[in-house]
Formats: sequence, structure tokens, C-alpha cells
Amino acid sequence: MATTADSDGHCYNVLDCYIAGKLEPPIARLGNCLTASQNATLICCLSDNNVVLLLQVCQDTTMPGMRDDLVVVPSGSNIELRRKLQLQDEELECHCLSTDENIIGIAGRSVHLFNSQLHPVNLKEINLNYVPKSIAITCPDDSQFNKVYNMAIAGPNGVDIYTLNSTNDKLNTHNVINLHTGLPIAVIEYSRNGHYLAIATMDSHFGIWNTTHGTFNALTDFWYIQIKSIRVTSIKFSSTRDMVAVGCWDQNILLYQLENMEPFCWTRNKLEFNIELCKVVNSRFPGVFTQWSNSGIFLIVTIIQDNKTAILIYNIDNKSFQEIATGDIIKGITSGTDNLNNEYILFYTRQKKLRLIYL
Repeated sequence: MATTADSDGHCYNVLDCYIAGKLEPPIARLGNCLTASQNATLICCLSDNNVVLLLQVCQDTTMPGMRDDLVVVPSGSNIELRRKLQLQDEELECHCLSTDENIIGIAGRSVHLFNSQLHPVNLKEINLNYVPKSIAITCPDDSQFNKVYNMAIAGPNGVDIYTLNSTNDKLNTHNVINLHTGLPIAVIEYSRNGHYLAIATMDSHFGIWNTTHGTFNALTDFWYIQIKSIRVTSIKFSSTRDMVAVGCWDQNILLYQLENMEPFCWTRNKLEFNIELCKVVNSRFPGVFTQWSNSGIFLIVTIIQDNKTAILIYNIDNKSFQEIATGDIIKGITSGTDNLNNEYILFYTRQKKLRLIYL
């Protein structure tokens, strides 16, 4: 275990997780190989050999904790490998968890949709004529039964949005629309409430749709900007603030905040890291990954320092930050809250190590 303190004296404990089960190497892609539910009841890891690992954080509440000035954190953090999904004859590229955390989406040349149980059932398979770089699924209604989902797929010729009806443990395609025809799409992401859909093209145009009207009127529901970067690799909305963080392959890190609904407009917030970020793109390293703590207080980003990944934890309220060295290359990162109500960061490295940082 390693401990790092920030300028306010808060200690960040970095814990190696005990893994019950054999892990696979993380997939060799630019995208984030981890996605998870907020309470860590389900963690999905996109791995080599077309394998998706389904994991679960299991806290040992009987073990004594460690106290720092602010919080008691558990000393026993175990990860259990519950299931491996192997998709034959499929080169996997990306995956996601729906905003209501009920559906797992896994994409190669087809999109495979499973319910998010530790023994998942295949709900639907959608064949594509391309391999998407990113997918995102939202559930705009709060009903418990017969839900309607919107799934956005980042393709080489725009964004395909599928409307899917959920009935009797099956998903049926109701409608498909295409946005941004002719533009290759790199990353897409829904906000947790489903009100916004962010899109980044391969040439780093970045835009946000207001999806609440359901009309996709580019004159009233869309805002965009050209980012001066090589390629966007990560987009993440805060679940508690109208903010979105954007990470790029060349280590540009951008933060945008909603300014107006009419006209629909977002403005850039300045991030004050006060460190020199290397802007060189290296194909050996993934791009910047962005995450938010569940409380929305902390923005979490990965950067490359001295040929290894470091994690920056940025406090949105007081604009302070802490850099944490990991000694490895991070291939996936997510955040959540455990059963003791402690917020954490979970990351997976190139060396097949899962580690936790408590916030």
C-alpha cells in the first residue's frame, strides 16, 4: 500500500486488490477498458482474446479500517471474478454500461447487449457493417417495466442512434436515426440523466446535443467547438453538475460547463494543474481518461509522466489537485462508492493489476 497526501493534508491510500480468479490482459485499444456501476456491484473489463470480465468489489467489513483525518477506509478490498464472457469470431473494440446500469453493451462488428447480471442473458445482437470506436446507452424514462433505451454508436459515417424497447427480457429495435453523416466519430457519451449526448469526431470537433426534446434539431439543440488536439480519447459528464470533461491523446484536458439552454451553449472552465504535461503522442500509451467521483467534487484524469501513468485528482470546488504515481500504464479506470459509503477510484494496468484509491 502507498499513501500520498495532498496540499490540504488528505491522505490517498493506494491499495493492491486481491483477485479471486485469473484475469486476462487488458485490450490493446485507445479507449477505457473498464466500466462499472456506481456501487461496484458490477465491473466490466474489456480484455484481449475477445473476453469481457465481469468483476465485483467485495469489502470485508469485519476487518479493522485505517483512519486518516477525514475518513475511515477499509483495509480489506477484494475483487471477485464472477464470469468471463467470450465472444467467438469477434474483434471487440468498445463497451459500456447503460445509464440505469441494467444493460451491458459490447461492440465489435456487432453490438451485443446483455442484462447486467453476474449471469448475464443475451438480450439482442445488432449486426453492423463497421466496427464502432465507442457506444453509449441511456434510459430516458424511470419506469420499471417496458423501458425504452437509446443507444448511440460511433461509426465511420456518423452516429447511429437506435431506439430499443425492452419487453419480456428482450430488446426490440423501434427506430434508427443517423447524425453527422460523413463524419468519422471517435467517442460518444451520454450524461447520466440522459439529457445530453456528447460527440467527438476523429478530427477533434466536439459537440453536445440536448436530447430532452427528442428532435435533434441542429439549430436549437446542438452546440459544438473545434478542439485543438490530435484526437479525443475520453468524455465524461459529472452526475451532479452540468459539466463535462474531455481528455485527448496528446494530454489536453478540457472542462466545459452548461451556460444556457436557450440558446444551447457550453463554456470552457479553466483547469489549473500547474504541472507541465508532455504533449507528445506515443502509440505505446493510451490517451487521457477522464472520470468523476460520485459526489461530483473530484475530477479524475490520467496522464503520462516519465513513460508511466499518473493520476490527477482535481478538486472542482477549491481548484486544488494531487498527482499520484502508479508505476505502470493504466488501461482502464472507473470510480464508485463502496458498501461503507467510501468513494474510490479503481484502475487496471497493463501488468494486469487492479488497484484502488480511496478519496
